Amino acid sequence: MLSTGQIGPNGTEFLVVDGQQRLTTLSILIAAMRDHYAETEPDDLAQVARLEETFLVDRFKQGDARLKLLPTQADRPAYRSIIAGTIDHSTPSGLVEAYRFFRTKLRLADDPDDPHDMPRIEGAVLNGLVFVAITAKGDDNVYRIFESLNNTGMKLTQGDLLRNYLFMRAGERGDEVYETWWLPMQKLLSPSDLEALFWIDLIWRSPDSKAGDIYSGQVERLRHLDQEQVLDEVKRFKRLAELFAIYRDPSLERDERVARQLRRVKSWGIGSMDVLVLFWLRLRDDGVIDDADVADALHVIESFLVRRIIIGAPANSLPKIFNRAVTELGETPSVDGLRRYFTVGRKFFATDAQVTEAVLTKPFYYQGRPNQRKTVLAWLEEATPITFLGKERVGKEFADVSATSIEHVMPQTLSPTWRDSIASQTDDRSVDEVHEELLHTLANLTLTAYNSELSNRPFVEKRELLESSGLRLNREIAARQTWGPDAILERGRVLAERIVTMKRPGIRGGPDSPRG
Repeated sequence: MLSTGQIGPNGTEFLVVDGQQRLTTLSILIAAMRDHYAETEPDDLAQVARLEETFLVDRFKQGDARLKLLPTQADRPAYRSIIAGTIDHSTPSGLVEAYRFFRTKLRLADDPDDPHDMPRIEGAVLNGLVFVAITAKGDDNVYRIFESLNNTGMKLTQGDLLRNYLFMRAGERGDEVYETWWLPMQKLLSPSDLEALFWIDLIWRSPDSKAGDIYSGQVERLRHLDQEQVLDEVKRFKRLAELFAIYRDPSLERDERVARQLRRVKSWGIGSMDVLVLFWLRLRDDGVIDDADVADALHVIESFLVRRIIIGAPANSLPKIFNRAVTELGETPSVDGLRRYFTVGRKFFATDAQVTEAVLTKPFYYQGRPNQRKTVLAWLEEATPITFLGKERVGKEFADVSATSIEHVMPQTLSPTWRDSIASQTDDRSVDEVHEELLHTLANLTLTAYNSELSNRPFVEKRELLESSGLRLNREIAARQTWGPDAILERGRVLAERIVTMKRPGIRGGPDSPRG
């Protein structure tokens, strides 16, 4: 399957969308047949020239322009050496292994006493295979056509297609592009992240683009550019890849506040958020904003996510919200503008009053995904003040909760001791009613590595383990003598206050009006 032909200095060139391995393998087999003829019939070089000039090279051209098939950059050195007959057998290569395999099989199949062996093999290779070529038109989405035809084998990603298109446009500078910009980019990001990068770049311009439009959308933009402009785009992609790598591994970030915020938003595991996070890193890289702005913007994003999960807002609207943010922010994006964007319309940036009510009444244990619930509790752990030199202050370290799980302080299954304890703390409601109402609320949850040990033990026993915990959240709970409806509601109000006040200076919202 071929893309629309691209007219270049060496004639019309086609990008192979599907069938690269088959064409490459077939070319290597023909090269092996050529060299077998040269070895077994040295006096008849016409056979050699016929195979070489018909299928492998154009003798009137120079360099890579001679090659009728040009593999991707990683395979080019080995392929060039096979076609030129200058193979370095000490260098590991799948292409060279295939060539050696075919040479061995041809020697075994060619009986010196039977002059018909090689003509029969050649006839099978050149005439016995059905060659079907599908050439796309200019307005075709070749990746979607490829997907509909190809359901087996190794999937070709849209990132692969875009890479091949860019190298075709780079022409004779393809090797330079590969070594200087593309290969370092491939080392920085996984194939899926590289494809995500091209999609993010497309979303910044066209927020309604679909995931299947990456290749067609980028090519539609790039085809209007000349070669130098295409090379500038490759350089730009390389820089974006470096920024994306920082987001994927915040330890690469030079600013402590930004690194901390990157770790926090990354822990949510929300892929659609990448569009917005990379945008703010790019703005800083372009000199439009500084480190403090990036940290504040990431904090606003995190506050948005925390408030949404607290009130139980649906997650399926997040991709659309994040995708449209960049274009909605306009030509002068700012942190205040980002917060205003989140608070306008039905984006569920919960108000302080909505957060407080939800903390006290909603079953947080069932909100969002398990890792996101842990992230909120880790966020609250960081927001829990510590006493230092007689003063309370919020900690600055990222809470590592990887070895913990969520624990219900008032257990899911009440023992007789627990039932008696709760009954003694309530007058007009049944134990079961109180249990059902408060069991899964945020205030009755914490993080611990001793989930199985705590189970439904009496609170007096739980207190001992929680008191020795390294988490401040647990030590706060252990400071109480009893645990029941009053303690849970009191803790809920404390946690709600921490959630609504954990904002950077200067980016607090306006009036506390409904935004859901």
